[in-house]
Amino acid sequence: MAFSPSGKVLGGVAIDDQHYIAAYNVETGTCIGHDKGDPAFIIELAFKNDTDFCSAGVKHFKHWTLGTNMAAKKGLFG
Repeated sequence: MAFSPSGKVLGGVAIDDQHYIAAYNVETGTCIGHDKGDPAFIIELAFKNDTDFCSAGVKHFKHWTLGTNMAAKKGLFG
């Protein structure tokens, strides 16, 4: 779990097989967005601001953007 720098958004990773990621508005408790993370283990979430964060783990790196839909761009290991 991780908070955005302002403390308004909380992100978390589930321990299921797909490691779903969800983001919540802390003030209202409503889910802002959720999506499958990755079958690989996700160890860390880090927020840049209230709408952008990254997830990282074993063979996993994604940049997430919160908006009307939660979208991710997969990072490349080289």
